Amino acid sequence: MIVSEGLWILQPDFVEKSSAFGQWLREGQFEWSMRKRDLLGSGFGDERLLEAPRRWRIHVASGGKRAFDGWNVLLMIKDKTNRAAFMRYEFSAMLTL
Repeated sequence: MIVSEGLWILQPDFVEKSSAFGQWLREGQFEWSMRKRDLLGSGFGDERLLEAPRRWRIHVASGGKRAFDGWNVLLMIKDKTNRAAFMRYEFSAMLTL
């Protein structure tokens, strides 16, 4: 959901270094992306996936539509326990369920 909304996906040290500095630092140097692939090691698989959060963030920030914008979705979940667990997610901003 974070990716489709175009929000920043940051490394944990963003909070730690911001706290040490006494104010929020600029997000850019802490964003997960292809530039950070060395942190994950080789063999990640499709490295294009590492760029997806950044691409969506830039797309939405420049006025583009969010992922799944305007979709209508029908979920058929028979098990009441699974249905209740799934419905706790905040999809209302993105989807009509």
